[in-house]
Amino acid sequence: MAESSTGKEIKAVPFSGHINEGLRVGKRLIVVGVVEPRPDRFYILLSCGPGRAQRPPSDVALELCVLMKECQVLCRACVSGRWGAAERTSPFFPFIAHQPFRSIFPMIGSGNLSCISITD
Repeated sequence: MAESSTGKEIKAVPFSGHINEGLRVGKRLIVVGVVEPRPDRFYILLSCGPGRAQRPPSDVALELCVLMKECQVLCRACVSGRWGAAERTSPFFPFIAHQPFRSIFPMIGSGNLSCISITD
């Protein structure tokens, strides 16, 4: 790990880590990054335990796929080892090449996750 000029910790990509105390209603996960200068796509994947080869984790996972050329954000969930259909529900596209972003994943009722993306 390195430190930026502002003193913030910089994590390696891809990053894999543990969420202390887990995610539960009222908590949120914030993912901060910078989009590459000429990206095709990038992913944010939240999982509960490791998957195996091409198989997803056996518990719950959320995959956010950002397609830069198409200006689309695809989101799909995996529950009990099965991936659901990709949804394209974002009303806007907040990601810009070579610019920072912040995606917020708040836990809402019934154990559901939602995502809010903000460019800084």
